[in-house]
Amino acid sequence: MPHALLLTPWYPPSPGGAETYARRLFLHTREYGWTTTVATDGRAAPPPGAAPADHPGVLRLTRYADQLADPRRVAWRSMQFAVLDELAEAAAGAAAPDIVHANSIETAVLGRMIADHHDVPLVATIHEHAPQAAAYGRGRTRLAFRRLAPDAVIAPSGFYRDRALAEGVPADRVHLIEHGVEAPAAAPPRPPDGHGPGWGLPADSWVALSVGRIYRPKGTLELVRAAAAARAALPRLRVVVVGPDGPSDYARHVRAEARRLGLADTVVFAGPHPPDTMARVLARADAVVAPSLTEGFGLAVAEAMGLGRPVVAAAVGGLADMVTDGRDGLLVPPGDVGALAAALVRLAGDPDLAARLGAAARRTVLRRYTVVRMAAQTAAVYDRLTGAGPRTARRDVHRHRTAPLPQPTGESA
Repeated sequence: MPHALLLTPWYPPSPGGAETYARRLFLHTREYGWTTTVATDGRAAPPPGAAPADHPGVLRLTRYADQLADPRRVAWRSMQFAVLDELAEAAAGAAAPDIVHANSIETAVLGRMIADHHDVPLVATIHEHAPQAAAYGRGRTRLAFRRLAPDAVIAPSGFYRDRALAEGVPADRVHLIEHGVEAPAAAPPRPPDGHGPGWGLPADSWVALSVGRIYRPKGTLELVRAAAAARAALPRLRVVVVGPDGPSDYARHVRAEARRLGLADTVVFAGPHPPDTMARVLARADAVVAPSLTEGFGLAVAEAMGLGRPVVAAAVGGLADMVTDGRDGLLVPPGDVGALAAALVRLAGDPDLAARLGAAARRTVLRRYTVVRMAAQTAAVYDRLTGAGPRTARRDVHRHRTAPLPQPTGESA
């Protein structure tokens, strides 16, 4: 059976869309004849209460940090190659990969070296929203898409596809394979026992849930200001923000703004939740809101749609690809606080509209964003690159469209 090496900076139970993508590939491409080894950072801190996600095939690397801390070594050399040293030791005795799949720009650098060592193809999925905005950003993007020359770039949304093409990747190397989510057999009703442990919300609350890291691209500040603008017309509104703080002072500024606007009873910062609880968290929402200023895909939005929840999203990037305004969700201009507030008020005041949008959203996910579709198409790319023949899943495909696969022992659903 052919074997893939999947390189990803973080992996569940660490939260995030790229992390969940990696886990789903690990679990589901096996149904199409591929085994996978995951190599990831073992020092990444999972959210509080997260269940372990370890099982055979996941290599959590930590000893590379010893080289960085060793003053006898050239630190800059260790920054580049310490992970390779540890990975080579961890993978000793295992089958050599038939393909290397990198899940970020930095792992694409590692992946090119490993793929060239084994003379195998390199596949890259670049999840970064705006690498061109980082320090030496133009160089980063040119490195990822041109200099490293991946044999295939998998784009989880039209946003990522268009970016790869704009960066000069040949069209025959770009594969639009939309990120897949696991939808239950039926849309769950909102639980009758309140809106989640520890949130402390009144029983009659209308809950708009936002999921994601609290940093500038997610538009959390605009969401807080929209909550203030909507409060008079919608006193039952409660905005719950689920996610960790980002790597800057932005989260502190957002909380200060919520205090300044007197939103202590309206906006709840619930912190990160383990990935294996997100379906239950999303099911407690009356609507899911994604006010992002930039967004490559929007995993939480897709998962909410799969649960039949109506969404309000900024018309940007992958969100605009996923949601059709008025048909399976509501779209607002990015950064427009007034439009965001008006959309929340409209949705809360029209239960029939909310139900219709939620039902249509679920149909969209079952048609376009299933895990089985993503796994089948990804394995097909692997097969073409390695010369293997097409494979058929060993399980019933129709069942995959409406329910997740059983998980291996010790893996959370």
